[in-house]
Amino acid sequence: MRPAICSLLNLGKKFQGRSYDMLISHTTIVFTRYILIAG
Repeated sequence: MRPAICSLLNLGKKFQGRSYDMLISHTTIVFTRYILIAG
């Protein structure tokens, strides 16, 4: 799970102030995967 979190943080820096829709959808996908894996 750590690589996904790192890539999410990198995406946050990359998309900062540019495309929040992309960032939000990516965050949603990552957290959904995390919930499915953890559950």
